[in-house]
Parts: sequence; C-alpha cells; structure tokens
Amino acid sequence: MAIVCKQRGRYRNAMEDKRQLVINLYKEGRTNPEIVKMLKMLKVNKMYVKRTLDRFKDTGDIQDHPCPGHPRTCWTPGVIKAVWEKIR
Repeated sequence: MAIVCKQRGRYRNAMEDKRQLVINLYKEGRTNPEIVKMLKMLKVNKMYVKRTLDRFKDTGDIQDHPCPGHPRTCWTPGVIKAVWEKIR
C-alpha cells in the first residue's frame, strides 16, 4: 500500500484501501477503538474511523463526496502566460 505518494491516483487508491480496511473490520464486529488500535501503524486516528463509518452508514459506499462548485480550468504555465499577454 503506497500511503505517502505524491501521485494523485496512487494516493487515492491508498486512501480507498485504508477505508476498505476500516469497513471490513467494522463488518467483522470490531468497535471504533479496536479499529484504531489495529490500524495505528497506518496512521489511522479515531476521527478518520468515525467519518469513514458515518459515510458508509449514510451512503453504503466509501467513495468521497462530490466536491461542490465549478471545477478549475486549465492552469498550465503556457495558458497563464497567454492570458497575461492578452491582458497587457
């Protein structure tokens, strides 16, 4: 499991793996404090477990909630330079 990874895809997969571990332990009948103790080496704290289980109980899924608002547009250096040239 690649938890400390800068690439967005691998980081997202690691987060989903941690969430899936929490859910599996919950389904086995473990309590929140037991889950925290078992996953301490993965740096899972009690709020992470609580939020993951709340999300699972509300939606039945472990995916992130959709982000509100309009997605950001392209922010590459070339685009920024072109916009600045048009403004001047």
